[in-house]
Amino acid sequence: MRKIVLSETRFKGVSPGWEMPRRDRERFQVGATGAVMAAGRDETVAVGGPGVHTRNGDSIEVQFQVLEEGKGRLRFGFSGGMESAVVTLDFGRGQAVLRTSDWTCPQPAGRGAFELETRDWHVLRIE
Repeated sequence: MRKIVLSETRFKGVSPGWEMPRRDRERFQVGATGAVMAAGRDETVAVGGPGVHTRNGDSIEVQFQVLEEGKGRLRFGFSGGMESAVVTLDFGRGQAVLRTSDWTCPQPAGRGAFELETRDWHVLRIE
């Protein structure tokens, strides 16, 4: 099982723009340092942001920490209307993929390899 801690400042409580998952103590916990999510094989834990909006020139970022070795993916980005930019980090393959949109059709924009140390803090920023 892989656990991911999300941004300690943006997920400290329930803000109007975020949809927090159903409070399951085993899979999702909000604490003083952020949100901890755990997902087993073939499971997904998601935090949606239907009330969060971006404008041209904005950037969005997630701070995360890999607490256990293992397989899994972190998908992060924005999507609304005809525009999107979504990055998927595949921890098992060590591969990052960025997809953007051409109107309503997702388009691959780039991919690359990465290595992350467990217990270190990492930042994924889309500008």
